[in-house]
Amino acid sequence: IERALQKSKGEKETLDKEISEAEETLRELKEAYEKVKKLLGQEDYSRRRRSAASTSYEMINDYKSSTRYRRREETKSILEFIHGGFEASLYGAWDFLAANASNETMTKLMSSYKRGRFLQGIFERAINDFQKSEEVLKQSVALKYQSYLSRRKYNLVCKTQSSFFNAEKEVWLPRNIKCLGVDLRLPKLSFSDDNVDKFVKSLDIGHVTQIPGVLGVSRTVTGLVFMIIDLHLRVPHLSRKLVWFNENENDFIFQFSDDGAPGTNELTMSIGSMVCWNFGDQVRSRDFQYLLHCVSVKKKDQIMHDLWKQHTEEMKMLEGNPGADMSWQSWAANELNQAATYPSPYANVHKGNMNTMGGSIGVGKDDTWKPYTMEMRTSNTEKVNNFIASLPPNLSEKNKNFRKLQFMVENGIRQLGLPRIGHFADKLRPEPMRCEINAWQHYIDLLYLEAVRRGKFDPFVSALAAPIGNRDGDVKEGQPQKTLLRVSDIDSVGERARKQECFPHVRHATGEGGCGLGYLASRVKEHFSDETNRYNKLPVRLIGNQAIALARYYYRLVDTLENEDETEAQTIQRLALSKIGEYLRNAGGLFNRIETNSAQVAELKEMCSMYFNLMSLFFSSSVNVTTWTIGYAIPYHANLLFTGYGVGYGIVSLQAKEAKHSGVKKDLTLTNRSNVSTATGKWWQVMRSNYVRSFYLPEHQPMPSSYTSHYQSRSPPHRYQSNVCNCCRNK
Repeated sequence: IERALQKSKGEKETLDKEISEAEETLRELKEAYEKVKKLLGQEDYSRRRRSAASTSYEMINDYKSSTRYRRREETKSILEFIHGGFEASLYGAWDFLAANASNETMTKLMSSYKRGRFLQGIFERAINDFQKSEEVLKQSVALKYQSYLSRRKYNLVCKTQSSFFNAEKEVWLPRNIKCLGVDLRLPKLSFSDDNVDKFVKSLDIGHVTQIPGVLGVSRTVTGLVFMIIDLHLRVPHLSRKLVWFNENENDFIFQFSDDGAPGTNELTMSIGSMVCWNFGDQVRSRDFQYLLHCVSVKKKDQIMHDLWKQHTEEMKMLEGNPGADMSWQSWAANELNQAATYPSPYANVHKGNMNTMGGSIGVGKDDTWKPYTMEMRTSNTEKVNNFIASLPPNLSEKNKNFRKLQFMVENGIRQLGLPRIGHFADKLRPEPMRCEINAWQHYIDLLYLEAVRRGKFDPFVSALAAPIGNRDGDVKEGQPQKTLLRVSDIDSVGERARKQECFPHVRHATGEGGCGLGYLASRVKEHFSDETNRYNKLPVRLIGNQAIALARYYYRLVDTLENEDETEAQTIQRLALSKIGEYLRNAGGLFNRIETNSAQVAELKEMCSMYFNLMSLFFSSSVNVTTWTIGYAIPYHANLLFTGYGVGYGIVSLQAKEAKHSGVKKDLTLTNRSNVSTATGKWWQVMRSNYVRSFYLPEHQPMPSSYTSHYQSRSPPHRYQSNVCNCCRNK
């Protein structure tokens, strides 16, 4: 009984509590109902008074208005009744506002909320969160290193983000913007230079070693190759652009090169780099040239001999290809230079048979010249060493060297010793950019000397300096143009030359125009004014843009050579010069291509042969190693390259290498120029900067490719008009 009473008592207390809660809820509902009833049941007078004094923007912003506060309470009561509570009333009010208010009304309300301080607070919190994020660090690193900014310039750029200079008061003032009518101060969105520098120094840039006994640093070849492959396989936007040759996926082909260049405060510097053919046409971009070593010595110094010996040992496990100018290639192969009787590192051509037309390079018994192989180099080195050992020991070094050179000439040897780059010497190829520039250098020498002999120097130099003319005025000289190539139908230059029908009638272009090479013309005038050297070659060295300008407008220079009283032989010689320029132009357009096909490879051989044959026929005394290289070596190696990899000869161009030198010089100007052999030395700083641009930023702060093809058409823009001949003159 007692247990039943306790249970009944507990049930009664629970029931009383529920009744009490229900009564409280009922009371609240009744009060809310009374308020609503009171508002809805107002007399007409009250309604008219409210309509006359309706709530306005000014009223809700007037803190002295009693009506504002009274109506706020009434609104609160109504919304709580409708939506079921205080928090629910807030959501309901916002939903009504968002659904019915115009953009202008929303802007006005948001900007005035807490007198704009609310918007300022949101903006500042967002900026503060961003400033603490990793993204702002990446952005700061990209800003400084992609723009090659010094400490002072970087700090100035950062300062101008948040302030501007008042010239009248000579003070820096905060930079503000208006947002919804509210003044917002722009913050600095970059790390300080010290923080950026601290972060960059903390990066693992791979294995870099100080070169003993000299100011310079170097990476290991294998280490650099693995870093490059890892980056381009791991980062999706880089991986998508990889090119595979002959469907051999994941077969990477690297090209290594070395070249000397004038440094900022050094007599010279030697910059070694690597590039991967699998990057496609991006091999022409300096962004894809990776530094192997930077040394403050000449490229043929003894320390470079030791360094390349180490590099070669590492590269034995790689599929590598050397790329450099002919001078470095001869040094790397440990051969005599181009002044030797056997001047070429590509085949055993002799100065006595360099003029041979219809010759060929190959390993067959019918081929005119044989390419050098490692077996030949080793055998020739042994012959030279045995001969030197047989000389009397009391001979002076000068006599020993003279007899050695004489022995090498008599036996067709140019090898001084075993190649410094080992078996990679067998893969030496002519560098297309340098060969083309040298060929146009040789061509303008011929034109100049012919103009002087004919008494046509003034019109020649005027055409050289004159603007290119209205016809091509809408095309900038430095802009790349698409190259279109036509197959020549000339079969035999020899037969046509004998019949004096070697060339079609030369048609002169209407209107005035020149080559647009004013600076070069001034140097030519200076040379001509010196009567003692007037009949010598021009003491100028062309650069790429000048060579391309000559390729486009050479015919205008040739036309200045014409005389009314010229002999038949002079006419043929002038026409020969015109066709030489045409074939050289077409050949340059072909062997600088990266994407090619078998028809263009065959056409390249024809163009190069025609160029060489004309030079040999009409200017035999002017045929040099460059002429022979373009006539025979380039088409031979272009065919090997296309057969082996299905790629154009332009893949071996050092155009990006030259641009890389420019970037290294910029980096040098941003260093402390320290010559110490520690991590604070200038070359260490250059290597670190190169790592940031080449490895860190492509992965962590990728940007749209800024690379645009450096390739420029060798033909003038008007060449393919219907009224223009292949020679670029009007029909």
